[in-house]
Amino acid sequence: MDRMDVNYFVTSNAWTDTERNLADCIGLKLIEANAVVIDLLAKEIKQSDFTLEEIRAVIDTDGQRFLNFCRRYYQMASKTADKEEWNKFEGDQQRRKKHDVQELGICQGFMMTYALQFLYAKSKPKLLLEFLKRRRIPQAKKFAADVLKLYATFERS
Repeated sequence: MDRMDVNYFVTSNAWTDTERNLADCIGLKLIEANAVVIDLLAKEIKQSDFTLEEIRAVIDTDGQRFLNFCRRYYQMASKTADKEEWNKFEGDQQRRKKHDVQELGICQGFMMTYALQFLYAKSKPKLLLEFLKRRRIPQAKKFAADVLKLYATFERS
């Protein structure tokens, strides 16, 4: 996966407008992606079973359903982050006072991860767990089940 292709894609008007809309809906500012973020996105796509063209098509083919999935995915991930497991000998390092946390925004390209998981749930659900393992996502089995369960709520509606 060429980093310049990813950069062009992530900064395209259609993708940026959709990300900005989604960032506004979840109450975060969209921050411009730097070279490190673009490299990470290129690696994520390379590790997936999808092409950049398939990811691009999600907005056109699944538009509103994809955006609804993204909103609910963000909510699910936010709840999960608060309940992460921790080593009892190290203490809960996630616990902070409200005033210690400052959200600056969300980085351009964040929707790429959502798009990949949406595509796996939609067309290759049996490969989702392997993808998450390649990405070294903690508790990949549970996370895959959560993503598939979330996607199923859109299939029923």
